Amino acid sequence: MQFPTRARLEIDVPPLLPGISGLVQAIANSATVQGAEVDLDEWICASSAPFATYAFDQALNLYHDGKRASAEAEWFTSYGVFEGIGYFTGWHAKDFNHLSIDDLWKVVQFEIVSGRPLVSIGFGGEGVVQVVGFEASASAYRVDVTDGVNEWQFDVLNSRPQHDSETFVNFVVGVRAGDVGLMSKERQIAAVLRWGAEHLHALKEFVHETRENYAPGLAGAEVMLRLAQDGVEPQIFKRHVASRRRSREAAARVLPRWAELIGEPALVQVGAEYEKIAQTLGPDPHAYEAALHHERVAAQLLASVASRLPSAFG
Repeated sequence: MQFPTRARLEIDVPPLLPGISGLVQAIANSATVQGAEVDLDEWICASSAPFATYAFDQALNLYHDGKRASAEAEWFTSYGVFEGIGYFTGWHAKDFNHLSIDDLWKVVQFEIVSGRPLVSIGFGGEGVVQVVGFEASASAYRVDVTDGVNEWQFDVLNSRPQHDSETFVNFVVGVRAGDVGLMSKERQIAAVLRWGAEHLHALKEFVHETRENYAPGLAGAEVMLRLAQDGVEPQIFKRHVASRRRSREAAARVLPRWAELIGEPALVQVGAEYEKIAQTLGPDPHAYEAALHHERVAAQLLASVASRLPSAFG
């Protein structure tokens, strides 16, 4: 297939949030560009983001001498952000990682020419971005990048899109329409809620992409609180709070609707606790600690609801 040397999609990109919330937001925007009708709150909940917390815990990774935090924990959930959205909505996010420069460039060209903006992290930005165009020359492969606030070009031929990361190397995500999952929407909701209840009370999860152990759920939130209290990596904590607040706002609005759909009125109370979390959360450690109290209450209520839900295949 012959590609032009220059192509660009003239699309609207909202200011993108950090972390998982921003990743889902960018995926949803790519689907919107292609004609999808998106309920962003529900997409965020379908991804499991409102229930997920991952924090690098030095006590679980003793071979890391002195390391206290990892920004890469922002992008993971073992429920599967991409899979969860795909099964729930029928819009599938395919991640490409560890590509050669030539293969990355082919993916960029093909997706942009096909009218599909790509989602990624980095590319000269600090968090989630969308790739909306490209320009080739004999000495450079430049892509048009935006975070919804600023736009710039990034040369993938002469610079690494994800800097010095060993986990993400020439990483991009393509979004296309496909089929919804075989499970009913009610069963998919039950699967998300059951995973959330288990994750919130777990003590350790191993992430294969980074080959590191993370403190999940409430334990992970405790680790993030300690980092904030110690003044460690304030920018990581700031991004964590922004993503966390948006995902909890989504849960506050969606869980009452899900309560009616699956016949679990107690889920309304869980949603009310998530509203308190969103209202209380802030970049100050004291605000985070106060919100964590409501997170514990929500976790107990969610565990009670989950105990009554059917398994995915039961």
